[in-house]
Amino acid sequence: MSGPLKLLSAVAMLAIMAGCARSGAPTPTPNEPTPPPASAPAKQNRDVAIAMWSAPNNFNPINTDSNYGGLPIGIMFDSLATWNDKGDFVPRLAEKWDISPDYTTYTFHLNPKAKWHDGQPVTAKDVLFTVNTIANKEIPNNRGAYVALLKGTDADGKSTGAAVEGIKAVDEQTVVITTKAPMDPLAVLEKFGTAMPILPEHILGAVAPKDFDKNPFFMDPKVGSGPFKFGKYAQAQYVQLVRNDDYYLGKPKLENVYIRIMQATTAVAALQKGEIDMTAGSGIGEVPIADWDKVQKLENVDAVSFASKGWQFMDFNFGRDFFKDPKVRQAFVYGINRKLIVDNLLKGNGQIIEGPYTSLYKYQDKTIKIRDYDANKAKQLLTEAGWDFNRNLTLLVPLGNMVREQSADIIMANLQQIGVKVQVQKMDFPTLQARRAKQDYDLSLVGWSSLLDPDVTSLVRTGAVYNNGKFANPKADELLDKGLVTAEFNARKQVYDELQKLLYDDPNFVYLYSPNTLAAVSKRMVNVKQSALGLTWNIYEWDVK
Repeated sequence: MSGPLKLLSAVAMLAIMAGCARSGAPTPTPNEPTPPPASAPAKQNRDVAIAMWSAPNNFNPINTDSNYGGLPIGIMFDSLATWNDKGDFVPRLAEKWDISPDYTTYTFHLNPKAKWHDGQPVTAKDVLFTVNTIANKEIPNNRGAYVALLKGTDADGKSTGAAVEGIKAVDEQTVVITTKAPMDPLAVLEKFGTAMPILPEHILGAVAPKDFDKNPFFMDPKVGSGPFKFGKYAQAQYVQLVRNDDYYLGKPKLENVYIRIMQATTAVAALQKGEIDMTAGSGIGEVPIADWDKVQKLENVDAVSFASKGWQFMDFNFGRDFFKDPKVRQAFVYGINRKLIVDNLLKGNGQIIEGPYTSLYKYQDKTIKIRDYDANKAKQLLTEAGWDFNRNLTLLVPLGNMVREQSADIIMANLQQIGVKVQVQKMDFPTLQARRAKQDYDLSLVGWSSLLDPDVTSLVRTGAVYNNGKFANPKADELLDKGLVTAEFNARKQVYDELQKLLYDDPNFVYLYSPNTLAAVSKRMVNVKQSALGLTWNIYEWDVK
């Protein structure tokens, strides 16, 4: 069995973050004022400018703290595999891979033409170095979850020995990994293949672990393996990336890529003037919904709307006994007009969901029917559950996401219409999370985005880290545990289909909607295609008219 391996396309987010789906455009810090887009050098004919709304903190491939750093890193540093626009895993540094019949051994064959930007070959030693660096207890990084699947690591992805037992170099171009248990190839290729940029061992191998994260390389990364090299970072203004003429998949057609940092409110004018060629999308350069109509009318721009894997939900505090009857929670699902939110607030750029997977997940059970808004049915279910219609509830809403804030007003009005007395209380996100952690709330609105692997243990399982409402269902726990040790796709899908049906009848949340990613691309651009990694996965093939 070898790559490519089929997977539905999505917009990748490498970190699991509660409350991250479509947050408002970040505001620049006071000491880093955002200049106008013209602050970057004037574009030449074969240059492209991409806009994002905030500055990267560093260019550390294994420890950048946001997708603002992830965008340039993904262009400068290749991983073993990527996703194409058809939803397939396709080669990058690994030109092919083999999977053992028992789903525990994965062999990656590196492209012999792959080179670092200084001309040194990319070898199996670099892959081993990257894994052991991530697994080193002394080196700060946020990629532990992606190596935790390997034999010889603990649950946090830290090595239990001097080196990670589950990865070996057969020769300079061959890496073999061994997982702790049989694993779904989709999960392995997503975590180990696409989400882990490879580091240059010959540059960083001698750095002491205590000094690793502070190494100057991570602000001046001259040696990567991707289609563009690091050129310059003008603080809070732009990142310049320069063509890598020796890229192993072919010389890129563009000469320079400028990632310009600007406020979202200035993007429409910059697009219209041609000062930028596209917005980054993927949560870091999305067109504000308030400007979407304007962008759609620009003659020189294509407005691009595509499904994402992030979603919004309303959670229940199960410490309140009155939420323990499933009929009450079902009533809340029927009693909220989710279609109105998608149609009016998102202007149709989104989808209603009935569980923790959007339509981009291969594991979504598409036989489950979306429940229509039905106020009468909601009232009936509340009456059957013996709901106290004199009870007063508070709905906590974090500030910063305008669509979510506006949706709270619709939700409040809908619930009051079915006899549920509820008031909205808005606050900053850290305060809301602190209230949720203490179970000091009735209801709250939050967002979620994660990898495309269907495991939602951290969100749903009894006592799990992100299960703030304390939902508990022994059968759900059993299914989650079973899903983790089931490797064959069809058998594993049956497990998660059953989980989705369970959560349909015994809702842990009101699953609300998944907003589309909204981006803009100049019509002078050629070969820009959306995929699981956003818009830049094939940047080496881009051209301009």
